[in-house]
Amino acid sequence: GKPTEPADDGYEYASARRQDAVLAWYRQHLASRYPLEFQRWMKAHNVPDLTARLQRIDWKSGDVERGKVAFQQLQCAKCHDQGNRLGPRLEGITRRFNRQDLFRSVVAPDEQVPRRYRALVVETVEGEIYRGMVIYESVDGITLLTRDGDTVRINREDIEQRKISAKSLMPSGLLDRAGDGQWADLYAYLSTL
Repeated sequence: GKPTEPADDGYEYASARRQDAVLAWYRQHLASRYPLEFQRWMKAHNVPDLTARLQRIDWKSGDVERGKVAFQQLQCAKCHDQGNRLGPRLEGITRRFNRQDLFRSVVAPDEQVPRRYRALVVETVEGEIYRGMVIYESVDGITLLTRDGDTVRINREDIEQRKISAKSLMPSGLLDRAGDGQWADLYAYLSTL
């Protein structure tokens, strides 16, 4: 049947409980309205595989120091460290999100992208394409911060087209080559933030 939209239970939209209810409603809505597309999406984002993998990992084996190294090696620090805030703050992340939601956001970063973390895509008259967060905009141009940590200045007269991307700046596949032990280590490190 048709899913029922979650009632407003007095929590702000950003609260974890309300967010979980909205996501559950949205998934149920997509599954009932677009079943084939929903199944393709679930398969493409390895949602069932993610759940099984998270259940088999020995989380107690995670090591904070190895996790800190993994955080650097996986390029997480490029966007989440103190000096470069392309991505959201990670302090208290393991208290705000359960493991399933935390790792799903890493495995499928385009699934749910808050508006303030959506990139601006700029195409120049020369055909070059830049993606990044706007760090400065004036009447004569814009300056973007890319996920590589570079700043790019684009003059207004050089801009052919610009649009807000629905995709995350965080690349997909960050954990594709990481073993179960690295996942446990990374989680141990994130738990200290």
